[in-house]
Amino acid sequence: MPFIRNKRIKGKKYAYLVENTWTTKGPRQKVTKYLGQVIEFQIEAEPYTSTLENPEEFLREKSFKEIVKNTVKYELSRREFKESNEGFSKGDIKISKDYKVTINGKNAVLQMNRGFLCESTVNELLNYDGAEDAAGKRLAKAIIACGIKNDEELFIELFAKSRPKENKETTIYY
Repeated sequence: MPFIRNKRIKGKKYAYLVENTWTTKGPRQKVTKYLGQVIEFQIEAEPYTSTLENPEEFLREKSFKEIVKNTVKYELSRREFKESNEGFSKGDIKISKDYKVTINGKNAVLQMNRGFLCESTVNELLNYDGAEDAAGKRLAKAIIACGIKNDEELFIELFAKSRPKENKETTIYY
């Protein structure tokens, strides 16, 4: 699973998508993609489900992808991003419908909570396959990597929705 690495160049932070590979000489890291300048937002959002009137019903009725998109929308709204037909915006920062983040037309990444919101992290979460993650560890990492606040109810419901139909009887440890 790739991860994001920050590098400080001339006082500014830049993000890169990095992947570990194993060689005969040990682990090596390879930069697979430049993501852009890091824009930090320090607002601590309350967990998404605590803002819903009836979280159990909402989580039960919506699909995995709808829940993820609504949670990302919530995190952005807490940081005063405005939604439009093109995506989200706040000043010079634009986020397209496919979650590509730009500032003044250049690639960027939003650092929120303990993660980074960008096209790569959101797509990793949206395309998560629970069939290959029996304990939900990859799901938890993907949620945090997107900058979504830890939320036990959200994690449990997303994990349950991502599991294959014949394998719903799973013990979840959080």
